[in-house]
Amino acid sequence: MIEIVICKDNGIIKAYKISGHSMYADYGHDIVCAGVSALAQSCLIGLEHVAKVKLKSEVRDGLLSVQILEENEKAMAIVETMELSLKGICYAYPDNAQIEYRRCD
Repeated sequence: MIEIVICKDNGIIKAYKISGHSMYADYGHDIVCAGVSALAQSCLIGLEHVAKVKLKSEVRDGLLSVQILEENEKAMAIVETMELSLKGICYAYPDNAQIEYRRCD
């Protein structure tokens, strides 16, 4: 199961963490894992190179974690688009991926 945790403060996404494996199909053929990974990594690239915000990130096998340290309109558009897209995947594949919302610390 892919676990997606999105941390919001007053409706603004401040961090996201994606961990686990979907187990939908064999490695290299797993469309759920590929979709979630592509969205999460594209979001990170957009935050770094398009929105140019300060952030902390960690990327390794089975984990992508991002903490947004500053925000701007571009950053919010990027993370909100990722959120909507991930919701779609979770709706289509509820046994393989799920989203949890938390308040930021």
